[in-house]
Amino acid sequence: MDASAGTNRPPTAGGTTASSPLAARAVELQTPHVVSAAFVAGDEPANDGSAGTSSREKPDWQQALSGTLTQLEQVLGSGKASSDTSLALRLRLLYLAAGRREDALRPIASLAPAEQDFWNNEFYALAELINPRTDAAQRAAVALPHHRYAALALAEMAPLRVQNLAFCREVASYGMYTRYPQDRFQPGEEVLLYAELENFQSRSTPRGWHTSFRARYQILDASGKRVAHGDLPRTEEYCAHPRRDYFVCYFVTIPSRLYDGRYTLELAVEDALGNELATATIDFAVVDKADRP
Repeated sequence: MDASAGTNRPPTAGGTTASSPLAARAVELQTPHVVSAAFVAGDEPANDGSAGTSSREKPDWQQALSGTLTQLEQVLGSGKASSDTSLALRLRLLYLAAGRREDALRPIASLAPAEQDFWNNEFYALAELINPRTDAAQRAAVALPHHRYAALALAEMAPLRVQNLAFCREVASYGMYTRYPQDRFQPGEEVLLYAELENFQSRSTPRGWHTSFRARYQILDASGKRVAHGDLPRTEEYCAHPRRDYFVCYFVTIPSRLYDGRYTLELAVEDALGNELATATIDFAVVDKADRP
């Protein structure tokens, strides 16, 4: 086969999840600020001026919220809607509005692990952001790591994506590469293929956060007929921290038997840990040496 492939494995940074993601990620989170006992936005300390002073009645909105919570709890507890995940999530959002953080963080049995990771971290972050007993900077500092881990859990649920596919002269790092002025190549020329990956799986192991990808390519002519194909080297890496920014590079040789004309290269990347496949395409031209600028 005229097409050949090699690999260039430049450094990547950032990343995603674990087989038991919440437990693994919790190790990396610093001990969070502990949210004080249940609070309600707009609450004020109780009036303790004299022993005979009775507690102030709840505002109308708090009474309405309390009644709604009771009704939802009864509906979910009746068994008729016990598996209604959407309703259970709405109930936990209302718990947050009522200042019942611990209730909001209770697991929901019908959620998959990645979904549970997302909601646990998102609810915790939201609880901090609406906590009236801390300043804005402290709320942001405590909530931000949980928002980031919620985003990683959400990415685990989303399909794998291959994007920003490009032919490059050189690649320095994620998003830092030099493209050809025009994607016009000669038969037999070796080119560097760059692509960014999103929503991939990462597993926490004793060696670090593990990622694994297989890749292959095919070249199609203007009529859609496959004129070349091949496997690309596997990318297997371990990193000290979860990855967020991830890219791959492969050397691909333009087949020597191709005639002048327009072609399309399709790159297929498989996430070996997530058992997902994603593709991206890029057009290019094959020209004689005399025709190349």
